[in-house]
Amino acid sequence: MRNMEDMQVIIEQEFIEIVRDQLDQRNWSRAELARQMGTDGAYVSRYLSGKIAPGPDVIERFFRAFGLKPHLSYTKQEEALSVG
Repeated sequence: MRNMEDMQVIIEQEFIEIVRDQLDQRNWSRAELARQMGTDGAYVSRYLSGKIAPGPDVIERFFRAFGLKPHLSYTKQEEALSVG
């Protein structure tokens, strides 16, 4: 199912972008994030490099370390205009 694969890629990209933004805002290293999560830097790096796709439980764990609540939002896709 191509749409589900596309959605997973979008989720992964958004996740990585949000985590990197939060690291920058807090001036945290990946090691500091790992410490806040109670894990090691390799765990954090695997997800931020895109080697492993985060599931909902992983996303929640990262967000919890930042004191954030994950939520889903959307934007309405504009319909293509047909010229005729």
